Formats: sequence, structure tokens, C-alpha cells
Amino acid sequence: TELKIPRRILFARAYTLLVVDAGHTPDGTQTKHMNRLYQSLQNRDATAWDEFYAQHVRELYGFVFRLVRGELPSAADVLQDVWIDAISHIGQFDPERGELRSWLFGIARRRVALYWRRRLAREGTSATARAEIPVEVLAGAIVPDDVIEHLERAAVVRASLLELSPERRQVLVEKY
Repeated sequence: TELKIPRRILFARAYTLLVVDAGHTPDGTQTKHMNRLYQSLQNRDATAWDEFYAQHVRELYGFVFRLVRGELPSAADVLQDVWIDAISHIGQFDPERGELRSWLFGIARRRVALYWRRRLAREGTSATARAEIPVEVLAGAIVPDDVIEHLERAAVVRASLLELSPERRQVLVEKY
């Protein structure tokens, strides 16, 4: 547990790179297929939406589920909002800026950030509520300054604890 924060941050960044920016360049056939799919999605073709959904729903659900800390009802609600946003805003997708998959995961990240902002507003900004926000959500989201300040302070305290002897660290952990 001593290196929990750095590992978590590194994992979050690595996971985001793997999930959102898969790091591959599509070949000509894939590009043509994606362009046809994009055109069909814009035309509200149900078959194209079924294909797009089938290609991404499992991975997208896992991404959202993890970011809402494994809360099934919340993950399902956020996922539903992601798909509604995707259908409603498909015209805003710009193929020159990236792949449909990356665009979809961007919507998911924004929806998860909105979920956490609403949850914090409901629960107030108590230290317990703020500490629950996954670091991955903070990477690309607009988060209140006091939440960021709290997370930074918590990281400094954890790093300071690492400098203490195990006995002294244990005393402070048990006290606070």
C-alpha cells in the first residue's frame, strides 16, 4: 500500500492510453469500413447502430463500470446516457480528429465526470465523498478546485507517511 498513489496514477494513464487511444493505425480497408459506418450512423441506419453497439458495448461498459467504482445501477445509467449522447450528437463527430471509438470513449469519460459532479453535489463535498473520485476521471474532466486540492493534499500526506519509520507511520495511521 506504500506506493498506492503513484501506481494508481500510472495505471490510470496506461489504461486510458490502452482503452481510448489503442495506438494502432487502421489500414485502408478498415478506414473505408469506418467511413461507411460513420455515414450510416449519421443517416440513423439501425443496422449500423447495432453493429457499432455490438463492437463497443462490452469494452465501454467495463470502462464505465470501473470508473463508477463497480456500482451496477450507476454504470448502467451512465452507459445509457453515453449511447443517447452518441446517437444525438453523431453529427458532431469529426473523422479528421480521430476514430469513432475514441470519440465514444470521450463521451463516456465526460458522462462519468458528470456522474461524479452530481454525486458530490448531492452528498456535499465531504472528504469521504471527494476521496471516492477515481483519478482516471480527473485526467480529462472539469473538477471543482476544492476537490483537486483535497486530492493533492492526500497525495502529499501519503508521500510524507512513506518517509516515516513503519512504527511511526502505524501510529499516525491508527490515530487518523
